[in-house]
Amino acid sequence: MPIRLGALATWVVIEAFVATACSTGPTVPDAPETTVLEQPTPQGKPDSDSTTDVSSPDSAAGSGNAPSAHDEVLFDEVLAIVNADVVTRSQIQESLALEADTLLRNRSGDGASNRLTPAEMADIERKLVRLRVRDHLLADSVDTLGVDPRRVESIVNRLVDERLAAEEREAGGALQYLERLKERSTTYESRRDELRSEFRRQIAFSEHLKEARVASQLLVSPRELRQYYDAHKDAFTRKDSADLELLRFPATTDASVIQKAKEGLASGANLDVIAKETGAEADRVDGMQPGDNTLEVLRDFAFADGRSVGDVSEPLARGSSIWLLRLHARTVGGVRPFSDESVQQEMRTQLAQERQNALLEKLFGEEQRRTQFWPPDLFGR
Repeated sequence: MPIRLGALATWVVIEAFVATACSTGPTVPDAPETTVLEQPTPQGKPDSDSTTDVSSPDSAAGSGNAPSAHDEVLFDEVLAIVNADVVTRSQIQESLALEADTLLRNRSGDGASNRLTPAEMADIERKLVRLRVRDHLLADSVDTLGVDPRRVESIVNRLVDERLAAEEREAGGALQYLERLKERSTTYESRRDELRSEFRRQIAFSEHLKEARVASQLLVSPRELRQYYDAHKDAFTRKDSADLELLRFPATTDASVIQKAKEGLASGANLDVIAKETGAEADRVDGMQPGDNTLEVLRDFAFADGRSVGDVSEPLARGSSIWLLRLHARTVGGVRPFSDESVQQEMRTQLAQERQNALLEKLFGEEQRRTQFWPPDLFGR
């Protein structure tokens, strides 16, 4: 997902950096969390001199399919021009896939289609493009706020260096980090550029809040939380779900071997260890729900009355193989209570984000409306 302004704490940390000397060692702020969508996608600025064209047909908004996050892009399609920057299809490609996948997952169990319509894909694309346009406008606006540009650059460079170092450590080293970036179809320099834009946006947003004196308006009262919860209970209703572990044996496997594996599963032994010891193939099915498109035999076992975590099936003959199933996790559906701290945090984040969006629309709405989009009809032009 593109890195967007998330929790209120993010801009508070940045504001503290702007207000203190650059010699103070800053703490790298946490990357914004993504639900569905929740990890940042490294994006780099495209070459402004390059000639652009359409990318893979499967990534078009009208295809009804979520594009692959790692498709090689030979020709990129410009979707918007923002001052000296452009928004291209490759920059939103991974986010588009994640958003589409999330929408489909939320439908599972309702007998809905497992494909999005062209109109639905176009709606997601419009939203993502507009978010990136606003991000560019916000990052650019830091130069007009009267903040010492040398100080801004010093803070940004320091934050970027520390974030890159932290990501490299998390990846296990420099080579592993470069390989991870390559898997995401980006480079070290592109990731650096993306982080620079991210921190410039955060600084700019902090300064805009101070200038408008509306920071307190982003805080959410307990009464507002209750009102939001009562009006959006569907959003806090979860469906029954289950995680299964599975062992597959060739049909010719000796019964004693399968019995040994069954006993190991019943004792709580590690699935992969059992598979290695018995020559079975291990597999997992996570997030399964009643009525989704998983195999009926799996659903029947997972959601049987009285089923408990740790239960193991009898050997199941499945064509040329024999299966053993173990219920790894089970979540009973229902409305999550208002007192649940995770529910409270989700509501605070959502309400604060809505208020941030309203402020940013007030600040940049007119500039965003002057942005050039392609194709114009996709954006109502």
